[in-house]
Amino acid sequence: MKNTITVILILIVIAAAGIWWYQSQAGSNPTVSSDASGVEGKTPASSNSNRHAAVGWSVAEDVRQAVRDAMAMARKDLGNEKAVFAYVAPTVGYQVETVMEELDKLLEPGAKVYGITSGKAVMTQYGYHVGKVGSIAILLVGEKAGIRFGVGSVDGVNPADLEAQGAEAIRQCIADAKLPPKTKPDMVLYCGHSYFSGEMKILDGIAGVVGSDVPVVGGNARDDTLTGQWRQFTRDKIYGKGLVLAALFTDKKIGWAFESGFRLTDTGGKVTKANPEGNLLYEIDGRPALDVYDEWLGGKLIPVLKGKTRAELVKYTALNPLCRVLKGPKGQVGYLVAHPIPTQQNLEDRALPVYSQIVEGSEIALFAGQWQNLLNRAEKVPSIALQRAEQKPEDIAFGVMYFCWGARNTIPESEVPTIPLLVRNQIPGVPFVGVFTGGEQGPLQGIRNVNCNLVVSMVLLEKQAADSRP
Repeated sequence: MKNTITVILILIVIAAAGIWWYQSQAGSNPTVSSDASGVEGKTPASSNSNRHAAVGWSVAEDVRQAVRDAMAMARKDLGNEKAVFAYVAPTVGYQVETVMEELDKLLEPGAKVYGITSGKAVMTQYGYHVGKVGSIAILLVGEKAGIRFGVGSVDGVNPADLEAQGAEAIRQCIADAKLPPKTKPDMVLYCGHSYFSGEMKILDGIAGVVGSDVPVVGGNARDDTLTGQWRQFTRDKIYGKGLVLAALFTDKKIGWAFESGFRLTDTGGKVTKANPEGNLLYEIDGRPALDVYDEWLGGKLIPVLKGKTRAELVKYTALNPLCRVLKGPKGQVGYLVAHPIPTQQNLEDRALPVYSQIVEGSEIALFAGQWQNLLNRAEKVPSIALQRAEQKPEDIAFGVMYFCWGARNTIPESEVPTIPLLVRNQIPGVPFVGVFTGGEQGPLQGIRNVNCNLVVSMVLLEKQAADSRP
């Protein structure tokens, strides 16, 4: 009898352990979407709780069906509330023109669209979504959210005066929101084209209209192969080389984070010769820039450049980027991250191309990182945004995330689908959309808005009104 009781107790312990293991695994595996049902991997349903925002997604092979499925999913969660703003993020497997034709039938008249194509996949609170043809995520914001939106856009096919383009787009935003011309937004979402340093001029143009203290957060639209298929779009305009801004005016608290996952080393120098655009370094400390960078990496760069594929080179330099040291008026220090990507030609001219602006005379330093650090940004960034908003997850209406494509590609492919899970760990139940971008914009607090590489950013909006404005 005693032996029988012992056996029963052992079986109970084993069964309990098995149930615990199963539940822990079920709660820790994000979805890599394979259909358009919107059910696989869905987090437990929760009341909209006056969030006045909702997200839908799809990976249907037919683009029109994908738009309908994503909209139906978001509509169900938003309820009967009228949508006034849509953040639309497809991959380029779906033709944007068709996406917008279908979306226009489903959105209310007057609802505004901020559109950005994402590299390979999109992310939501439901998981990581990549389909056979494409994927799409749509965030709808309702009329009761307490946010006034203004959208502005310009065609950037002629990059002669990027500063003027930034100024024009933000002026359009203010006018579109039907506010006086000098009204300052509380946040600006940025979607642009990769100019490989020219984005700084666009940010100068925005600052010239609304000031340098308004945070501008976003990224450059991306495609899967970096072949110029990316698109920026509004409800009635689609660009290949354009700028789309969405200005947010609200009495709610806004949290944001703009972070890289690198360690600052004690290795650095001064750029003594560079091109006017600041994207090609000729000399560091009076010596050929490629040689200096190679020395900083212990002589490992040149062998990689000579013997590895471009993809392997890009991944290696993404974990060992440069940063431009910027200082604010009160002694603040910030780091503008720039991804160096030399080519075979640079073995002859010894110059070093970089993909963010490092002008002649800049103080620079070497960053170092590991893919685990970049993956962990997915958890750190929403945490920082929450702290900045001084809110708890249950107080957040919605979020948007921009995750650098270059940073993503340092992460093993099997680990990439954990990105939205890490976000969800910090903001459980909060609707969000995440995209993979090719260059990121955001604030170095107390200094200015900058264009960087290899950065992860997030914006979170409070769902309850903060102190009202006068």
